Amino acid sequence: IHIDLFSGIGGFALAAHWAGWRTLVTCEIDSFCRQILQYHFPKAYHHDDIHTLTYETIDIELSKRYGISITDCPPIRN
Repeated sequence: IHIDLFSGIGGFALAAHWAGWRTLVTCEIDSFCRQILQYHFPKAYHHDDIHTLTYETIDIELSKRYGISITDCPPIRN
């Protein structure tokens, strides 16, 4: 599962897709870049400002779109 911040046109999200990860959330302030992201990742939630993206917003959007909570995502293991 991938949450992409400062997404640009989605280069890292595309690489994550090729690696088998699912991009569920992107955050990019540029409207043209968000259009590109929406085209390539139509099921993801696309937020427009990192200053207003919160843990709660991510959790609400994951619940609405995928029926999961952010706490359902597997933990990061080192």
